[in-house]
Amino acid sequence: LVRVAGLVTHRQSPRTAGGITFITLEDEAGSSNVIVYHAVWQQWRNIARGSPALLVTGSLERSPEGLLNVIAGSFEPLPAPAAVSSRDFR
Repeated sequence: LVRVAGLVTHRQSPRTAGGITFITLEDEAGSSNVIVYHAVWQQWRNIARGSPALLVTGSLERSPEGLLNVIAGSFEPLPAPAAVSSRDFR
């Protein structure tokens, strides 16, 4: 179980991803890749979609290529400066 927090820089829900949403969080140390399966997205949609900064709790996954991803389980909104916005793609 891990927790990551940061400003949301990207939200992506490609049609080819089968209902999975990808979120990128960024803080002063770097960026975190968050994978959100459809059921979790539906449960936490308002927070995950509307908050400019998030605290994500989930499990850690290492891809065969060695990349680390967080598989989201829950979200909490975090305060962020008013001028912060993400780039959201479909």
